[in-house]
Amino acid sequence: MIQKEYIDPNEGFSQTVIVKTGNYKTLYISGQIGTGTDLESQTIATFKNL
Repeated sequence: MIQKEYIDPNEGFSQTVIVKTGNYKTLYISGQIGTGTDLESQTIATFKNL
């Protein structure tokens, strides 16, 4: 049986969904970007957005 859990849905859209199948969970994340002038600052901003 497949179960979906929408995390913090906003107007029908969720950037994070957990799909459970048996004993396994898969986390899907979308829409995360980083801003900044170099790769390091962009990477840090992206992980803060998660």
